This record gives sequence, structure tokens and C-alpha cells, in this order.
Amino acid sequence: PQKPECYQSSWAQYTIQLPADLDRDALQLKLREKDIPTMVYYPKPMHEQGAFEGHCYATDACAGTSKLCDSVLSFPLGPYMTEDDVVQVCDALRIALS
Repeated sequence: PQKPECYQSSWAQYTIQLPADLDRDALQLKLREKDIPTMVYYPKPMHEQGAFEGHCYATDACAGTSKLCDSVLSFPLGPYMTEDDVVQVCDALRIALS
């Protein structure tokens, strides 16, 4: 992400979409072993939440949302991360994916 020079970051995580055939749980375990925290913040799409139960919606119209809930993973990101921290996260991800 880019930010204008005079602004400060308020980002808390950086979310990536994983390949469809990748085992997200296994990847998280590999990264956890390297002390890289990851999180799936929205495992259930909004249209499947209890608050929307019984309301009319087109499930097929939300296929993209469901796909993303199944395939994204969030990594730490914030103003206190050093460049070395970023390199550590990226290296661990690269190794885990290879």
C-alpha cells in the first residue's frame, strides 16, 4: 500500500488471496512455527451470518465473497514493524509456499 508523505499508517493487517488449491490451515501452521502470526478475520461471509437468516438474497450473487472467505489470509502490519520484521514475514511466507 502507498500513503502520501504527510500521512500516517492506520493499517493493522495485510490480507492476501491464496491459490485455490493451497491448504490455508497448513500454511498457517508452517508460519506459526516461524513465529509469524496470521489470521482469518472473516471465515463466514456476511450473507451467511445469523443476522441475515431468513432474508432474501441470491447466494450465487455472493460467490465471490464466499471464495474470498475461503482463500484469504491476513498478516501483521503496523507502524511498529521494522523493515527487518517485514523481511522476516516475507521470507517465511516464501519458504512456506515453496
